[in-house]
Amino acid sequence: SLPYITLTTEPGVFGGLPASGHEFGPATNADAIVEMNAQFDFYDGGGLDQCFLGAAQISPEGDVNVSRMSEAKLTGPGGFIDISQATRNISFLCTFTTKGLAVNIDGKQGKISIQKEGSVKKFVKKVFERTFSGEEAVRRGQKVFYVTERAVFRRTSKHEVLELIEIAPGVDLQKDIFDQMEFEPFVSPDLKVMDRRIFLDGKMNLELFGSLEERVKYREEDHTVFIDLFGISLLSEQDVTWFADSLD
Repeated sequence: SLPYITLTTEPGVFGGLPASGHEFGPATNADAIVEMNAQFDFYDGGGLDQCFLGAAQISPEGDVNVSRMSEAKLTGPGGFIDISQATRNISFLCTFTTKGLAVNIDGKQGKISIQKEGSVKKFVKKVFERTFSGEEAVRRGQKVFYVTERAVFRRTSKHEVLELIEIAPGVDLQKDIFDQMEFEPFVSPDLKVMDRRIFLDGKMNLELFGSLEERVKYREEDHTVFIDLFGISLLSEQDVTWFADSLD
């Protein structure tokens, strides 16, 4: 997927494959490396289409804490605030609990099971420190998702608390989700099971941009056809034939 997306990190990397963990900062085959202050100008100006950030604690209203690990331990937010305040689409990624959590992934059946639950809950009544405000995100019109190994939530103006929209296959809704939270989320009437391909061995074989049929919109009032051609390259006669046949 790297040919179709551009990854960035706070130290100034654009493109390529950024390093992770303790090696965070550089990247392999970066398209560009700029000074950090210029990178944050880009972030603050809303340059990102989407961001993926971690979360230590999450409240019923969707507030997120990443800056204080306990009442006595302040770690600071880093670039978290700049990135989360100016990006329209936000995904917070974390495990459901922590400290001792052990999850078994059945790569043949495409499901998970919790072997040992973490002793520390992440979905709490009140965060130690509010590094991100769910209410402010709603006011700004941001789309916010909270993604864990067993459940996905979102925060919208429809509900004052998080809405549970997906659960992983193999997970017990009461034991593995509700009992591991300090508050009760709103459960979507259209609650879905996560795509099993996420947990199966092997590639997911995703269609990154959807079918051509999904990219074509017809506006009847002025007899106009709109076609989204992002990511499509016609490099041969066969490609042109496929494109023409798809539009027929």
